[in-house]
Amino acid sequence: MAVADLVAEWLRVKLCAHCFAARGISGTFAGPWSAGTSAGLLLQAALDGNAIAPSESVKGGMGALSAALAKAAGNAGCGNQNF
Repeated sequence: MAVADLVAEWLRVKLCAHCFAARGISGTFAGPWSAGTSAGLLLQAALDGNAIAPSESVKGGMGALSAALAKAAGNAGCGNQNF
């Protein structure tokens, strides 16, 4: 079943339905009307116990994440190498 059909059956408020449907297609190359996308939504909700994906962010933003990864790589011996 398409996730758009699933949320339309259960939710009357379109904004809420769109939030739920977005999780069903997140990380896929599928749209909300693609067959089988409701399985992804239900599987994710069953695995982590959240109907909508939990909100997480990186302290300092994505630039801080990139800097931390670069620092860790440098400490592990990965540096500028000439190939």
